Amino acid sequence: MAQHQPRPAPGWSRRSVLGLLGAAPFVAAGAPGFARAASPPTGELEAWIMEVMGRPEFAGGRWGMQIYATDTGRPVYSLNASELFTPGSSFKVFPAGTAFDSLGAAHRFRTRVYRTGPLVKGVLKGDLVLVAGGDLLLSGRVRRDGSLELPEPDHSYDRNEGAGPLPGDPLVEVRKLARQVARRGVRRVEGRVLVDTSLFREGKESLANGMRNVTMSPIMVNDNLVDITVKPGGAAGEPAVLEVSPETPYIRVVNGVTTIAAAASDVRPLTFTDPVDAPDGTHRVTISGDVPLGVQNLFRAYYVPAPARFAGMLFTEALRDEGVRAEAGLTATPDFAALSAHYTHQNELAEHVSPPLPEELKVPVTPR
Repeated sequence: MAQHQPRPAPGWSRRSVLGLLGAAPFVAAGAPGFARAASPPTGELEAWIMEVMGRPEFAGGRWGMQIYATDTGRPVYSLNASELFTPGSSFKVFPAGTAFDSLGAAHRFRTRVYRTGPLVKGVLKGDLVLVAGGDLLLSGRVRRDGSLELPEPDHSYDRNEGAGPLPGDPLVEVRKLARQVARRGVRRVEGRVLVDTSLFREGKESLANGMRNVTMSPIMVNDNLVDITVKPGGAAGEPAVLEVSPETPYIRVVNGVTTIAAAASDVRPLTFTDPVDAPDGTHRVTISGDVPLGVQNLFRAYYVPAPARFAGMLFTEALRDEGVRAEAGLTATPDFAALSAHYTHQNELAEHVSPPLPEELKVPVTPR
């Protein structure tokens, strides 16, 4: 039987250790400090680990870990390894590691656009299909130099003080796809603009930030969030001012937020209420609560219930901005298995290639 050769042991850098501890520690606040001794010292690695654990923000916390060398399979550092902890975000290490093992560090996600009919004098006689490839970075996170926007706190943790929209244009990658389609000579789509999310089955999950029944999907534009910045109106009693990003006809945000006096003691928190799916495939939700005068702004992020419709409408609008007449098939229920016969190089009109896998995983794995 063939055997895999052992991989070389990683070089322990300060950055790799900090990243490991950011993802892998199990901490329970309020418990006494390091009550049990670690395994024998391992030099520089142990020093870096102890530096992180000794920071003031972790005072009173409790840690447990066991770190193995990939070449020998033997532990190189151990602390409270036999104890059980609530994993929390450290569980992200397992899907991230699975992705590295299954896909490889050089893997890039590809989001492609195909036509299902001929292009005749600028008219596409068929549908235009955006095929989701699982890319986590269809947003404004990727800077011009290739580095990522990783704000602290992230917009997905909208209730944390200082949270706000991601910097830059949340639709920059969607616009690039639309521009490619236009450059291929498409001026009108006779069929529908569709988003194929059949890469894996969508499902509902609860998140660590307290959100329930959030749709997990292989298409993620702006992390499937609508960012809403709330500013006070001109006087107490007036409606608040809402800034919505990205704006799209798919989602209508109804303003139910009231401006109140700066000294008011009874302040209603910002909440999303009355979500409604309309027969035309669009969605409506109300944001309610109070914003006091003198407050610079408040922030909330809304998870879109139907990522494919969200992406489809945004892509359709981006096409229109490029001079392509098109309509989103928000209520369509196409047979994507049948349509996939058209997913050939000859029918490909646009492609977005993601950064390599290590960059993709920085978003979910970076400590928040």
